[in-house]
Amino acid sequence: MERTDKNTRILKLYDRLKSGEVVNKTHFSLECNVSERAFDRDIEDIRLYLSEEFSPAELLFNKAENGYYLTTERRRDLMVDELLTIIKILLGSEVLRSDELYEISETLMSFAGRRDVGKLKALIVEELASYPSKPDKKVFIKMIWDLSECVLRKTRIRLCCREAEHEEAHVTVSPLSVIFLENSFYLAAFIEGNEDELPALFRVEHIDSFEVLNQPVSVKSTQVFDIAKLKEIFKENPQIILNERWKQQ
Repeated sequence: MERTDKNTRILKLYDRLKSGEVVNKTHFSLECNVSERAFDRDIEDIRLYLSEEFSPAELLFNKAENGYYLTTERRRDLMVDELLTIIKILLGSEVLRSDELYEISETLMSFAGRRDVGKLKALIVEELASYPSKPDKKVFIKMIWDLSECVLRKTRIRLCCREAEHEEAHVTVSPLSVIFLENSFYLAAFIEGNEDELPALFRVEHIDSFEVLNQPVSVKSTQVFDIAKLKEIFKENPQIILNERWKQQ
């Protein structure tokens, strides 16, 4: 095995340190086919560079792992069991389009430690391959974020809603929150001109588009509302909230 030249070695070492990895001294030396003394000199060169750049990061030694890591710039990798749990929930809900799920899964796996990525892929590869592909399914992620921004801005919006068996309908609402219930995303919102004390829930997949009206939300929407209570009501009496009134707007 060829010896890795010093410049390439230091760049590779610094890149791993910045990514949050604890770089094992013995393993890295073997990988680059250099002595551990050469590794120590590389570490000192990086320390000198950090000092000259007035970096707040410190290069410290972890005795238990026989490796070095950067403080302040070190990113805590999600544990592989945490990542597996999140991906399994996404797979089981089947709420996302297949292309969205694949992209999120790849992003999540990038947070795993280098030695755990292979294990994680092996545990989910079959479920990913069999995940239902529905090209006509709507893209959720951007819609969820755009609606959530309207919640933060406290501005009214006009929804364009459609279900397969219904005509397109328009309804003006004061958005309250985007919530996830029973494997579906919903926009909780007060309908304009409706005196109900409870907000209505609109399935995000039924929202074709919406217009930002740049008008402040209704007074009811500015009051603190218990989302947990709303979820309880939905589970006990979904018909109370999932009504047909918005179709007549």
